[in-house]
Amino acid sequence: MIKRLAAGVALGAFFLWLALRNVHFSEMADTLRRVSLPVFGLFCLMHLCSLGLRAMRWRILVRPLADVPARRLLPPLAIGFMVNFLLPGRAGEVVRAWLLSRREKVSMSAVFATVVVERLFDGLAVICFLAPAPFLLGAGDPVLLARIRLGALL
Repeated sequence: MIKRLAAGVALGAFFLWLALRNVHFSEMADTLRRVSLPVFGLFCLMHLCSLGLRAMRWRILVRPLADVPARRLLPPLAIGFMVNFLLPGRAGEVVRAWLLSRREKVSMSAVFATVVVERLFDGLAVICFLAPAPFLLGAGDPVLLARIRLGALL
């Protein structure tokens, strides 16, 4: 147990060093001083609400497998997003499914299928919001608009 904890702390320290080795802390401090605390607080509140809504949406998809309250879906969801930020290839989606399948004793493949369906819905929502944008742009470079329209349709 202690070896595992020490390995985790060492790995975390290494990645922290890797992330911060070229950071100019004086510049970072200047930037942080200019942050508006009310705006930052609003951002944090909106992010927490977003996580809660995502947990409720995932609960609907998971319900046929197991009746899991949304509050029990929050940790795997948040950990999955954290892993997505740290590792390439949307690895957090696999981690999220693995955590929930392990915690709730349901099939990993079934839980992963709910994650895939959720991502398909996310992609469809993005397409629905962005596809009309090029058609709503009136003026501009006609070649660029043609490329944007073609890309939106693809």
